[in-house]
Amino acid sequence: MFGLVFLGFWIAFHGYLAWHLLRMRAMAGSRKARLRTLSLVGLLALLFPVSRAIEADGLTAATYVLALVGTTWAGTLLLAVPCLLAVDVATLFGRAWRLHVERLRAGAFVLAGALSLVALVQGFRPPVVVEHEVVLPSLPRSADGTTLVLVSDLHLGATLDEDWLADRVEQIEALQADAVLLAGDVVEGRRIPLDVLAGMEPILRRLEPRLGTFAVAGNHDWHGTFDFEKFVAAAGIELLKDEWVELVPGLVLAGVGDHGGHSFDYRGAGRAERALRNRPKGAATLFLSHRPVDGGPLAQAGVALSLAGHTHGGQLWPYGFLAWLRNPYYCGRYDEEGLTTIVTRGLGTWGPRMRLWAPSEIVFITLRSGDASTN
Repeated sequence: MFGLVFLGFWIAFHGYLAWHLLRMRAMAGSRKARLRTLSLVGLLALLFPVSRAIEADGLTAATYVLALVGTTWAGTLLLAVPCLLAVDVATLFGRAWRLHVERLRAGAFVLAGALSLVALVQGFRPPVVVEHEVVLPSLPRSADGTTLVLVSDLHLGATLDEDWLADRVEQIEALQADAVLLAGDVVEGRRIPLDVLAGMEPILRRLEPRLGTFAVAGNHDWHGTFDFEKFVAAAGIELLKDEWVELVPGLVLAGVGDHGGHSFDYRGAGRAERALRNRPKGAATLFLSHRPVDGGPLAQAGVALSLAGHTHGGQLWPYGFLAWLRNPYYCGRYDEEGLTTIVTRGLGTWGPRMRLWAPSEIVFITLRSGDASTN
């Protein structure tokens, strides 16, 4: 379903761009210029799907360049459309301010180009480290000061390759957290060659926190033909599938992820209950999921801290409103009665290696016991 929706928007956006280009004065009376313009738009429209299709043949230098160019064009188009649409709305699609419409549309193209450059710079920057201190009333004093690293949405693939992963692992290791939590979409999945994934396993194995590395599956982790469970196991990561583990006495981590690419229940009903069943009585509970889960049922079940990713914080402005509409929690920290929810913007990117006003991040969390916080 998502593929059909994406294809529809992809065609519509390129049609909208072509319509604008063909209305430029330079195109008037020149059939050759119009044909060249249409050919160029058609070629650009093929870049992204072609780059995705050839990933399965191996991630060579040529593949990397084509993937980078194709995805960057996709990001640029996504920024150009709202800029042009703003001009169209302001000018009633050319009916108002007729003497200035051409310059305003040219300005929209320039603005889209400038925003694309900013998004590329932000997309290639190392993730920022965001720190949180969370008080868990039932956390034993002996576990006070336990630290966690939360990362999500690595989307390992053609543009986020082994070198990028090695840098991120080094960045995480430097934080010396007690446990590392991966909130899904570890790999892009759909067409990554198996030998490339095998090369990433030893890099992930470098993560050796005291309490272990744990993960839940994301929707993209099931897109390929490879065995995701086998991949994370070979990387030394424990995959949580509607179950819990006790990190230390009195501190439980429960986890649910996306299963087989099927849509996840945003309310966490059913599967969250299974993941939380038969916990040690009175234990402080952390809940890890790929998508943000409605906090009401979690709070009622005694969860103190809910952790998730998936939204990318919107990744590219102004499309964050779509993630905001579809998720009960969008990004950042939400403190409600009895429950703290933290949704990370993610470590990598989906599609273009671009971010606009939504920098990638590593979340570092220090847990405090209720008793220790009062002393």
